[in-house]
Amino acid sequence: MTTDSASSRRHHAETFVLARIADAERFGRALRLEDLLALRPDLARQITRVWHDYRAGASALGERTLGDADENLRRFDGLTDRYEILRELDTGGMGSVLEVWDHELRRTLAMKIVRRQVDGLDSIVWQRRQSRLKNEAQVLGQLVHPGIVAVHDVGKLSSGEHYFTMQLVRGKTLAVILDERRGSRDSAVLTTIVGILRRVCETVAYAHSRGVLHRDLKPSNIMVGEFGETYVMDWGLARASDDALRSGEAASAQQPSSRHETDHVRTDRSDTSHSDSGSPLQTMTGDVVGTPSYMAPEQAAGRVEEVDQRSDVYGAGAILYHVLTGHRPYDNGERISGQVALQAVRSGPPQPIPRGRHGPPPELSAICSRAMSRDPHDRYPAMMSMAEDLGAYLEGRIVHAYGDGRWLAFKKWLLRNPALAAGIAIAIVSLALVGALEVRANRALSEQASTLRRRVYTNALTFAQLAYERSDAMDMTVRLRECAAVDRGWEWHYLDRLSDRSDACLELPGINPVTLYFDRAAARLMTVGRTPNSFEFQAFEWPSLKRLHSWTKQNVIAHPFAIDLGSKRLFWWHGVLDPTTGVELHRENWIRRWPAFALSPDRRSILISHNGRLELRDASTRATLAELDRGFFAMSMLAWSPDGKHAFAACRDFDDDKRRGGTVRVYDMQTRQRTHVLCGHSSWVQSIAADPDGAWLASGGWNGEVRLWDLRTGELRRVLDHVGNDHAYVAVSPDGNTLLTAGRSGIHAWDTTTWQRTEQLFGHHHPVTTPVFADDRTVLSTAGRNGRGIRVWKLGASHRLDQIVTSEPDSTRAVSALRGSNRFAVTSSEGTIEIWDGSTREKINDTPIPCRRSFVTFDPEAERCYATDMTGTVAVWNTRTWHLVIERKIHSAISLSIDVRQRGDLGVTGDASGRLEVWETTGLRPRWSMRIESNGRSAAITQCCFTRDGNKVLVVSADGRLRILDADTGRLEANRTLPGGSEGWTHADVIVSPVDSRFATRVLHNPRSWIALWDLDTDEPLWSRELSGRPVFTSDGTRVLTIGDSLAVLDASDGRVLLRHVVEPPTVTTAPSRCDNGIIVYATSTGLRFLDGRPR
Repeated sequence: MTTDSASSRRHHAETFVLARIADAERFGRALRLEDLLALRPDLARQITRVWHDYRAGASALGERTLGDADENLRRFDGLTDRYEILRELDTGGMGSVLEVWDHELRRTLAMKIVRRQVDGLDSIVWQRRQSRLKNEAQVLGQLVHPGIVAVHDVGKLSSGEHYFTMQLVRGKTLAVILDERRGSRDSAVLTTIVGILRRVCETVAYAHSRGVLHRDLKPSNIMVGEFGETYVMDWGLARASDDALRSGEAASAQQPSSRHETDHVRTDRSDTSHSDSGSPLQTMTGDVVGTPSYMAPEQAAGRVEEVDQRSDVYGAGAILYHVLTGHRPYDNGERISGQVALQAVRSGPPQPIPRGRHGPPPELSAICSRAMSRDPHDRYPAMMSMAEDLGAYLEGRIVHAYGDGRWLAFKKWLLRNPALAAGIAIAIVSLALVGALEVRANRALSEQASTLRRRVYTNALTFAQLAYERSDAMDMTVRLRECAAVDRGWEWHYLDRLSDRSDACLELPGINPVTLYFDRAAARLMTVGRTPNSFEFQAFEWPSLKRLHSWTKQNVIAHPFAIDLGSKRLFWWHGVLDPTTGVELHRENWIRRWPAFALSPDRRSILISHNGRLELRDASTRATLAELDRGFFAMSMLAWSPDGKHAFAACRDFDDDKRRGGTVRVYDMQTRQRTHVLCGHSSWVQSIAADPDGAWLASGGWNGEVRLWDLRTGELRRVLDHVGNDHAYVAVSPDGNTLLTAGRSGIHAWDTTTWQRTEQLFGHHHPVTTPVFADDRTVLSTAGRNGRGIRVWKLGASHRLDQIVTSEPDSTRAVSALRGSNRFAVTSSEGTIEIWDGSTREKINDTPIPCRRSFVTFDPEAERCYATDMTGTVAVWNTRTWHLVIERKIHSAISLSIDVRQRGDLGVTGDASGRLEVWETTGLRPRWSMRIESNGRSAAITQCCFTRDGNKVLVVSADGRLRILDADTGRLEANRTLPGGSEGWTHADVIVSPVDSRFATRVLHNPRSWIALWDLDTDEPLWSRELSGRPVFTSDGTRVLTIGDSLAVLDASDGRVLLRHVVEPPTVTTAPSRCDNGIIVYATSTGLRFLDGRPR
């Protein structure tokens, strides 16, 4: 062999041996020469030399080699055959743990042994330790669990020492891990340790299920392997017996079922404990076993009979306490002796776990607190319950020791699913942002739409008012219907009532009346109405409007017609019918060119126009008596004079240029000759009506023109200013005093003496076709285009909507509503109080009062009337009997205002000298008073009243200021200048909203006037407007009305003027008062005025 070859083999041997030594040191294994030679027999000589050189060098340096063993360990006899002791791993009070090599199975194991020779133990102590070692081996040998090391062999040396071998775990104890982590706030490290403790709890729970208590749980007895495996070590103090689980089995239903529940661990110690209480293997009462800092209180007190699985729960909680605080329980970060720790455990609980921002998670603190409860019954009933709570914390679920609830469950779900939660949160935020932008945009659009709608509403009301002023009922109705229902307030209902003043309406559902005929002698009303496929004839009794009979004709033209009810004949286009049954009595072909009929007053003759001819026929035989005229195009209407001496025809003609024109032809029926042709209409004549005395005749054309003719001379008297460009119809009252003109603009009544329009009959919302008189003052009419009914008016009564004139109009001094009712009181200078019904507008009674009262008010129940007058006297009357209850002089000056609180216990009055008096309603006893002054001078109180809640008194005075006082004490809470107020003489009014804390004020500083709305909560005006008139709220508080030269209606929310309407007469003498049904009443120079804003 060459030198290079020997050197190379030496180098390979050195490299091989050093590599094996490094591996053995890294993994803690023993290394022997025989093992090296077995691996490389080709280098046996070189490896042997390198091995001896390595051991010689280590010996010279004083170091141990991997092949050496402690000389003390070699004293154990009987181990050399199978086990080779490599090193000592740990030494404790119970013995030593050695690392040994198993020659037979060729593996490294851990061996636990009690060394009597080394420790110098006496026989009793050595015997007990030997017993505990054997007990531990028997326990471990029967427990099969991943968290418990397996026992491989049990033996006894010739010297008597017992030993057992078990799985060798390479890693760190939990105590070492906690020392390394001390001061760290890394949540990941805490999570890892909690996971370790969870596995410990599961392992001990398994042992409990086999009837074994550990009794010495502490960090140094928990081993964590290199790959995260967790083992519960040192079962030397474990106790195995049938009653080990006596409390746990009875206390908890949460203990998991197992096939080992009845297969308890059996040891020599457990077998002898029942039969030999004096055995050295038995733990006696008073004995303390375990580590004091981690002991349960009952274990520290030596109460052996109370130690059960909940004691191990306490030990696990103590370990968690160490994890959370960084130190063992009771030592507060400083090492203390076992005896001190034992006394501390017996005395009370350890210091609380820190809370707050820098403290541990509250869920873990809650788990620890429950596990370490002093009373075993307050701890977890089983170790598995604690493991489940630890697992819930790690998995982000609800920890039962900490709390329960949906919100907590939601928070835990968020922690368990951060990515999903973040995605959902982003989606929600995005949707919320989009939704917010959408809501904002929609709100802006809604506000714009609302503003536009209110503008449309206001404009529609303005156009409706203008239509009313120009007497265009049809356009007025159209404008009112344009208003959205949500915006309709008092002003809309007021105009709506103005648009329909009829006294009655005969509704005919599904029928459109086109012609009316009234027989005064028979008191019958006959109507012809159009349906989609027929005409329906109906007869009604007058004035009850009870239907008597009806019948229908299909596919016919049903108007015009003439009726002789006495002879039961109805003349129409197709012949003669029975008017009660519709049975055809005679058929005649009058269908061509618009026939017209008119019965003579004596019912003997009938005028018939057809086919361009006008004939006089016998009404009974229908024989032609005379042909009166021919050559015209058609006749729209025929009529007789009341005395039967004249007949009239409304003609449809054409001039030479084929343009439409109209004439009225007059016939002398005695000579049967035409006497006049009345020309002048630029359109066809639609309707005619003659004066009963034969002095004049009225005619209406298709263009809405109404002309009056002198029947004696045939000359035109006048053209009436009839409104409208649609067909005009005319009718004359039986006494000849009234002429009606009707059409698109409704019905107008004219005085035939002065030819002035006296009133307009509003009601129909379509052009009127046939007005008739039932008597001198009663008018009936229908509308030809979807009129949907017949309306009835009483001439001269339509003003009842607005006004009633009292017997002494100039004497009215004040108007005041009775609270909670539709009644109101009117006081007069004649010394009377009149009670009126606001719904019927009728006086209920007229009770004389023996003094002149200017102002009145009522209590909330309307059972007492309180009045004051110019003498400063306050009087109280019973409203049922109107007997005087009490009277007392309160003011020395003229009283100008009075009010009673809503509760009915206090009243307030103010006078012209600025004196304000608040008094009790019982006995009129004074409560408090004060004088209103401005710049050292008294200011007259023009009005005072209580707020709606009764807590404040509102006072307005001649100095133009508003004062708000506490109603019970008189303390001044606010003193404000009224909008428009000044230092000079100012008249001011104040009125309270019926629904909320707002109130309105009015300042009159001639010739200007201001209205303002105030908020009682801020004592500041919300808005103000320069408007004339005295204010009043509507019943719902949404509108403020001002009544003076005109009626103005304002939106209470923003002061927007919704309606301005001129009402007559203009002179208002009292402040307006509101009835609860929506009627406003006030006095004028000519009497009471009613403004009705109730829904119809």
